[in-house]
Amino acid sequence: MSSAKITLQVIADQLKVSKTLVSRALLGKYGVSDEMRKNILRTAIELGYPLPAKTKGSAADLTRNIAIVIPRSFLSDLSYWGAVLSALEAELQQEGYCMILAPVGPEIEEAELPTSIKERKVDGVFLLGNVADSLNVQIINTGLPVVMVDGHSSHDLKIDHVLADNFNGMADMTTYVLQAGHRRVAYIGDPAFSLSFAERLRGFQFAVNHFANEQNVINTTVISDISGEHNINNLEQALNILLSAPIKPTAVLCANDSIAINLLLALKSRGLKCPEDISVTGFDNINSSEPYALASVDAGKQDIAAHAVQLLMQRMHHRQRRPCTLYVTTELVDRRSIAKID
Repeated sequence: MSSAKITLQVIADQLKVSKTLVSRALLGKYGVSDEMRKNILRTAIELGYPLPAKTKGSAADLTRNIAIVIPRSFLSDLSYWGAVLSALEAELQQEGYCMILAPVGPEIEEAELPTSIKERKVDGVFLLGNVADSLNVQIINTGLPVVMVDGHSSHDLKIDHVLADNFNGMADMTTYVLQAGHRRVAYIGDPAFSLSFAERLRGFQFAVNHFANEQNVINTTVISDISGEHNINNLEQALNILLSAPIKPTAVLCANDSIAINLLLALKSRGLKCPEDISVTGFDNINSSEPYALASVDAGKQDIAAHAVQLLMQRMHHRQRRPCTLYVTTELVDRRSIAKID
């Protein structure tokens, strides 16, 4: 069918809606749901209807590309972020969008604003992880719709944000460990590394304080100078601290699975076994945690991606709405790394 033969009525008939509704949707007027507007736009494009210049989100205005801004260092270890990126790509494809990866360094100058954003080759932006606040502000100031995904920003930066419920996830894991009989527990993770790490430490401390009473005296050790960008040497140092402590922990809760797995390797190098000698838990439930039988907290990576894409789609049509922070619930995954103590 040629575009000259396509009318508003043809689009309306195909979708079984009124011609007035089609007109309002294509002109970006109120009174049309986001889902209906999207269906009408998609049908109009497929039929070859000449879209009005004022159409919001029309093919004439959209590049159908979304920028994914992520610290370059995160790409060297995709155990967590690889799953998030794959999920984002799949969700975006369902909405008719492509993903453009824009890796950035830790400190970005204005001249280094990603080209795809600077040249307006994208319709929106996802900010993943620890992107520098200075760059976040520059990107927001472009006027493009922006959603942060499991990021870390200053409190005065008002922006849509989707992340796991890190506080309750770690509180649940800590309570589970304490209920297994452990009264000497340690936590490894740097709260300054990310908002997620800070919330996980807070959840650990909350659960310990909530569980402790006159009958349950809990001895805790917190090692907070181990970030997510770790190596085996960092964990060797942490293990030295734990094993040389006057009261040695029977369980160690780690801020993520990568830290926990490296701790398991450090324990193995010393002839120590998990959970026979010491229990270890992680967070995120990355694929490599299963071969190590590591108890973890599933962060809901697929759901985080799905909610992030929907938030971005909504932000495209409703620029004036107040930003929101959406927490995705977590699930405890028990494997064989937590010993029960009578």
